[in-house]
Amino acid sequence: MGSTGEEKKTSVFLTALKWAVLLFLATVGVMVVFGLILGRLEGLSQGYLMATFGWFGIIITGGIGTPVHELSHYIMCKVFGYRVHELVLFRPFAAMQDGVLGYVSFSKDPTNLWQTLGSFFVGTAPMIFGPLLVLLLFRLMMPGAYQKVNEEIGTSLEDDNISIAAIFKMVFVVLREIMKQILDFDKKTFFSNFLFLYLTLCITSHTTLSTADIQNSLAGMAMVFGIFFLIGLLTAIAKQNIAKDIMKIALLIGSFFMMALAFSALGTALAYLFFVIKSVIWPF
Repeated sequence: MGSTGEEKKTSVFLTALKWAVLLFLATVGVMVVFGLILGRLEGLSQGYLMATFGWFGIIITGGIGTPVHELSHYIMCKVFGYRVHELVLFRPFAAMQDGVLGYVSFSKDPTNLWQTLGSFFVGTAPMIFGPLLVLLLFRLMMPGAYQKVNEEIGTSLEDDNISIAAIFKMVFVVLREIMKQILDFDKKTFFSNFLFLYLTLCITSHTTLSTADIQNSLAGMAMVFGIFFLIGLLTAIAKQNIAKDIMKIALLIGSFFMMALAFSALGTALAYLFFVIKSVIWPF
C-alpha cells in the first residue's frame, strides 16, 4: 500500500511538472523565440538606417521608438509597485558616447512576491506594449484595411478553429491589406498611410529587449514557472488533460507575436528600401 501511495505521488508530481513545462514553453518560450526573431529584424532595421542616414537614422526613429520602449517599462513598474528613481525617455547626444538612448532606473523589494513576479513583465514590457500600440495605430489610421482584416480572419481564432495555418493567414492578410491601401495612392489617406509606416518603423525598430531587460526578468520567469507548476499540480490531482488548452494558449500568443513580426518585417523592409534608394542615388 505504501509503495502504491508513493507511486501515485510521484505520478502526480511528474504530471504537474510536465504541464508546468508545457505551459512555460507555450507562453514564455514563445515570447523568447519571437523576441530573438524581432531582435534580429530590429538589428537589420537599425543597420540599414545607420548605413543610409548615419546616426541621424537612429535619431529619427528613436525619438518615438525609445520613449515607447521606456514608457512600457515605466508603466509596468507602476503596476507592480516598483520604486522608480529616474525615467529618461530619450538622450540622443549622450547615446553617441555610450549607445544608451533611454532608460528607467528602478528598485524593488526582493521579499515582495508581487514585485518578484512583476520583474518578468517589467523586463518584457516593450514586447507587449510596442505591438499593441502599432495595432492601435493600424486601427485608427487605416480603418478600412483594419476592417477588412477583421472580416477575413475574425473566425480564425475561434475555439474550434485555432491553427498554425490561421496564424500565417493573419500575417498575410495584414500585410496584403496594408500594401493595397498604400499602393492605392488615395489623396485622402496618403498622408495617414505614410505616417503609419513611419510610426511603425519607429516603434518596431526599438521594441526588443536589452540584455538588462532580460536579466531583470529572470526572477519573474522563475516565479511564473512556479505558478504554472501549481496549476499543473491542481490539474494532475483533478486528472484533467490540458494538452489542447495549452496548444490554444501557445497559438493565441503566437498569433499576437506573428502580428508583431509582420509589422516589424514591414519596418525592416522600409529601412532596406531607404538603403537601396540611397545606394542608387548616392553610392559613395
